[in-house]
Amino acid sequence: MYKRIANASDLEELGRLEEEMTDRFGTLPQSAKDLFRITRLKQRAAPLGVRKIDLGAHGGRVLFHAQAEVDPLALVKLMQTQLHTYKLEQGDKIRITASLPDSDARIGVLDRLFDQLRQRAAA
Repeated sequence: MYKRIANASDLEELGRLEEEMTDRFGTLPQSAKDLFRITRLKQRAAPLGVRKIDLGAHGGRVLFHAQAEVDPLALVKLMQTQLHTYKLEQGDKIRITASLPDSDARIGVLDRLFDQLRQRAAA
């Protein structure tokens, strides 16, 4: 099943797999739920040009490919409006300076970041 989850082509397919597993096995353990959440994040991050995410309890970094699909001006605006949470480093990294004590906090901050970058890129 892990391979099927990792190879899901889009969010819709991933949702179907999660539903299939729940139907087959009942309520999924937290580790399986986290696997689906992390895979969703990877699928959302790829179109933005994210190449690596490194987060821990005290924050971390999101690294972008050189040809990322994020408008540099949108990044600058994001840094200016949320300067206590995000800092731009070396042009291809966003440092997250928030306290992130658990997987829910880490996934939540990435969800919000990706939402904001997607909205700003579409604007």
